[in-house]
Amino acid sequence: MTALARSVALPGDDVFVLHDRPLRDGVALEDTSQFGDAVWRLQPAIHKSSGRNLILNFNRFPVWFRPVAKQLAYAMLSGPLPQGEKRCKVEGVRCASTELF
Repeated sequence: MTALARSVALPGDDVFVLHDRPLRDGVALEDTSQFGDAVWRLQPAIHKSSGRNLILNFNRFPVWFRPVAKQLAYAMLSGPLPQGEKRCKVEGVRCASTELF
């Protein structure tokens, strides 16, 4: 494990996973998924009208991998970024999660 990985604490279960993303008009952050949820709804952060109703379903992962899968997904969605890095698209986070398992 790298020093950076050890220095980033897991978010609490009540942290909103889309907190660092612009949300669709009419969506309140309080109505979005939290870290402790087993299924994260990504639609509130997709701004295309034709955007699909994407989710991250952590029940698909073996129990012992879920915390790490959530930590990775959270880092990609709203976690701290190295200076000069851009956040990937929500659809890219969903795609990456399907590649893991």
